Amino acid sequence: MTTDEIRQLIEEIQQALSTPAGLPEEEVIDLAARHDEAVEAVSGRLRNVEELLDKGRREEAIALAEQSPNLNDIVTALDFPEFNAWNDYLLQFHIQAVRELPVDIAAELNDAYAVSAPLERLLQRYRTQSLARAPISERIDTLRQLALQDHSNARWNQDVIKFETHRVGQLKKDLQAAVKERDLNWVAALDQEISGQWTVKIPSGLKKTARESHVHHRKRAARQELEPLCHQLSDAYADFDRPSAAGLQKRFFALSEILDLTETDPLYDIAGPALDWLQEEDTKEAARADFEHGKAELEAALERETTIEELERLYHQSIKHGDALPELLENRLADRIESLQAAAARKRIVVMSSIVSGSLIAIVFVVMIIQRVTFNATVAGHVEQMDRLLVTAHSTGELNSVDEYFSKVEADDQDFLSHPDILGRKEQLESVRSQEIGRKQQLEGLISNALQLGTESPRWENFPTADTALDEAAGLAKNDAEKARIVNTRSQIQRVESDMQAAVDAEFETDQQGLVHSIGELPDDSLAPYAQIESQIAELDSRQHVSSGLKAALKALESKVTRQKGMVAANLEISRSLQRITKSAGRPTEFRTALVEFTQRHPGTERAEDMLDVVKTDLSLWEGVDQWNDIRRRLQRTSLNGISPAAATILITQFNDLQKSTGAYPGQTDVERRIAALTAIAAREGGEAGSSLEQLTRMLAPRTISEAHIVNTSDGLRYFAEATPTVSGSAIKFQYFTTTTGTQRDSLTLALAKVPSSRTLTDEQWLAPQTHLARSLGSVLAAENLDKNFALAIQSAVEKTVAQPELDEILRLLLMEKLILVGSDGNLFIQERMAKYVTAINASGVSRLTNWAAPVDSRAESERQKASAFVKQYGEQIVKDLQAVEADTQTAMNEQPGPAMECVGWLHRNIAGAWVVELTNELTITEPIPLLALGHRAEDSGAEFYPVVQLENSALGTVKAIPTLNGAKEGHAVYREMFIN
Repeated sequence: MTTDEIRQLIEEIQQALSTPAGLPEEEVIDLAARHDEAVEAVSGRLRNVEELLDKGRREEAIALAEQSPNLNDIVTALDFPEFNAWNDYLLQFHIQAVRELPVDIAAELNDAYAVSAPLERLLQRYRTQSLARAPISERIDTLRQLALQDHSNARWNQDVIKFETHRVGQLKKDLQAAVKERDLNWVAALDQEISGQWTVKIPSGLKKTARESHVHHRKRAARQELEPLCHQLSDAYADFDRPSAAGLQKRFFALSEILDLTETDPLYDIAGPALDWLQEEDTKEAARADFEHGKAELEAALERETTIEELERLYHQSIKHGDALPELLENRLADRIESLQAAAARKRIVVMSSIVSGSLIAIVFVVMIIQRVTFNATVAGHVEQMDRLLVTAHSTGELNSVDEYFSKVEADDQDFLSHPDILGRKEQLESVRSQEIGRKQQLEGLISNALQLGTESPRWENFPTADTALDEAAGLAKNDAEKARIVNTRSQIQRVESDMQAAVDAEFETDQQGLVHSIGELPDDSLAPYAQIESQIAELDSRQHVSSGLKAALKALESKVTRQKGMVAANLEISRSLQRITKSAGRPTEFRTALVEFTQRHPGTERAEDMLDVVKTDLSLWEGVDQWNDIRRRLQRTSLNGISPAAATILITQFNDLQKSTGAYPGQTDVERRIAALTAIAAREGGEAGSSLEQLTRMLAPRTISEAHIVNTSDGLRYFAEATPTVSGSAIKFQYFTTTTGTQRDSLTLALAKVPSSRTLTDEQWLAPQTHLARSLGSVLAAENLDKNFALAIQSAVEKTVAQPELDEILRLLLMEKLILVGSDGNLFIQERMAKYVTAINASGVSRLTNWAAPVDSRAESERQKASAFVKQYGEQIVKDLQAVEADTQTAMNEQPGPAMECVGWLHRNIAGAWVVELTNELTITEPIPLLALGHRAEDSGAEFYPVVQLENSALGTVKAIPTLNGAKEGHAVYREMFIN
């Protein structure tokens, strides 16, 4: 048919559907037959195209499609929207529905056109990526190239937008997954991809989330590294391992910069003492360097001209950090200061003597000149000088200059000593002398007391008293010699105290090092030894007079022991919790409860997070395994011959519920054929076409089959009458069917001579062959026979149909096809055996719309020959294959389904971080068996059984698992396969 003819046919069909009164049955049959012929012709061309495409002969396939009429044009014409409504309309007349076009082949033809375009290579790469399920980012890159090269085709830009839009959705999920898995590298890569160039707009929130996640994970990684580093730093401090601590300190400060760590952070509570210790050690080292430098400068000053002030400055600079000078150097310093003081005293005496002598000469000179004008004026001069000398004597404690001056005055003139002012100054001198004697005695007593307390009988409680005495003495000291003596005395006492401090600290450090060794030997599975260690720490902490730095180190040790003890206690508690979990493995509800209790007792750990994930997702998995074991047992005990559709439906529903509740059952089921067989059995209850029994009943229901009488004339015509013909005189009268549905009839009167033996035929003998067959099949296809052995009933019915004598060959083929199709729908093994014959029937070219009931139909004669040829070629083989269905059924029933799964334990990490399987009971095995864990190894993946260990021998308790179990989670149940009947 040409394209125009097909379009005209479709228009007629559409007009028939829109005609309220409908068309006569003959016209409907004619339209359906022409439609079916057109579909068959187009389908044949499409199959030829498909054959060429399968052989890779693309250009030939396209050339064939473009032959007149153009294949795409007629496929488009036949693809009209009312196709389903048209088939429904045909069913009202009991006319076979028109088959559908193989549109999948048409789709392949369209692909062939596309690949032949100039962009074939790029398109081929894109298809390859799609078939290989390449990452969508790669496919987007190819689409962008297609859009660039084929810019006139707007489809590529649309696809880029579509794929990029989809990728944005993926990026959200990927980012969530990367964040959940705490994969810094993945997060960084996603951040880079999101910040790239896109056609669609990337949500600002996604960009922000990616950037913040990247920063967050950098900080998280830094904190994860920093937390154990703080403990390592504290441990290095406890072991006084300064080189290791110094290296850790540098890393601590580098990570703290990433984190913007503040001193209020809890990590500083752990690392703070160690950092303070390192800073203190650095300070001490700087102080020692400062002391050595000051000592060197002091030694250099003693080798050259200097002053008391410079020596005192250098001395105080050297000892400002509390270090004592070597005794030899202190003696040299004291001698030099005394030497300088003596020289200064001599100079003062010379100066004073010069002053006194000058004054006397002046007086004498004045007296000589003015002849002792006034005695009082001279006395006034002596008083003024004496006042100055008394002030100096009072401030320095030195009276020699005053005594010498009074002696000279007395030697010069005794009269001066009798003057009241001079006498008053004399009394002042004696008062000062008395005060100085008392002061020096007190000073001497304080220094002697300090020496006695700090050097002769030193005790810790004496040093503060000695220090107080020296402080009082320093308040009494007036001259440099006295001050130098106090400094020297203080140095002597400090050396004694330093020696005592060194002895106490040395003993403390020795005991502390022993404690460090004992701590290193503490067990990780018992708390008993920790009491003795804590007692030793308390004893050391109670010791007095130990340097504060050493006591600070003891605090670090105490913190380490407390932390270690807490870890052991936690591990012991964890061990008890793990035992509770182990005991409950295999009982889903109890197992889940035990996991939940563990996460409540030990929150915040990676193990607890794993278990929480498992608790959220795996209860249905464990229950699903139990359900599978039950379904497996029932499937093995179910006969595929005797089970009813209702019972099959229940089993299928339970199996489907198992798949729905847990996702696809992750284990090996190997029941696909059983389920498919049961599905076919369940389908016998009926769908849109009705039950198998209803379909078979409808097949035999038309009056042309169930109530037909046959009238064979001498000229070779055949009429199917609706009742036994009436013989009257020399004529025979009857009404015959003009269509296959039996709804159209016509009357006819023939001479008896044209119907041989018409007078002798009984009512039974008038019956048509199809009516005899229908009555025979009625008992074979009865409900009880279908329920008892469906396959046997179908086999018997087909066998009778093939063997029925004088049956119209078209009707024989149609009945065989219907029996085979109904049998295939209701029995998997019939379906498998008959599939090739269904294809052969379709290929036979016999139209289902042929009017086999008409006495005269030229088209029916040619169709009848095709049908006869088919039955002769395949009839016997169809019967034989149907007889083999019983053996197929038994073979399927004998097939071993997938294993039952027995829960034998669960998966977790031991204290060393290695994966282990904790067995619930002892496993006795005679040959190596794999143990399989069940669970979700990734958030977006389905559940699976994955191998964790291959057991070679019987085992009990803890079994080491595969070293690396990617995606494994603590809490996954562990099973072994059980092939049981």
